[in-house]
Amino acid sequence: MLIGSLTCIAGLLSWVISASSPFNSIVIIILGTVTLVVGILVLVTEMFESWLNRSQAALVDGLQAG
Repeated sequence: MLIGSLTCIAGLLSWVISASSPFNSIVIIILGTVTLVVGILVLVTEMFESWLNRSQAALVDGLQAG
């Protein structure tokens, strides 16, 4: 997510100051946005998986206690 954010910022800055870069600034912004979205999806997936693991552990503990 950090790399995606930094890439978006760099692309926006190069677009604002109209800097000539080896890549088109729009392509850099799109690449940064895609990287940021992938990072957010991975974070949400990890959080959901962690929540499921805790729920499963609580269920197993409840079944063993009963």
